[in-house]
Amino acid sequence: GNIEASFGNFNLRRAKGYVTGGLTDNLAFSLGGSINQRDGVAENLVDGAELNTRDRWNIRGELLLEPTDRQEWRLIVDADEIDEVCCIASNLVEGPTASIVRLIGGNVDNATPFERGIFVNGTPNNTL
Repeated sequence: GNIEASFGNFNLRRAKGYVTGGLTDNLAFSLGGSINQRDGVAENLVDGAELNTRDRWNIRGELLLEPTDRQEWRLIVDADEIDEVCCIASNLVEGPTASIVRLIGGNVDNATPFERGIFVNGTPNNTL
């Protein structure tokens, strides 16, 4: 088996692991899982919400039974969840259409190219 963990900016926490082995001469198992969490890397300038967060996990278990040389049975069970406020695209440069966007009532963030602020009317949730 193996195990691995990572930590990073925006409070990133990521871990995954896997273990496998034989239980008897004709029964084996494997178990694996992971978690990936991170705070948002952008801000919705309309309501202040964090955007582009990461919050997902998964687990998978497997049993392999080989009752004879010509027969094998496999039982696989897995579960996962994603609950993120994802995915945005922000302006790097204020382009020639920014004036038109403002004219029709929209907003354009032109403070600095990598400030990671955007205007979004609704929170883009990604829940599975």
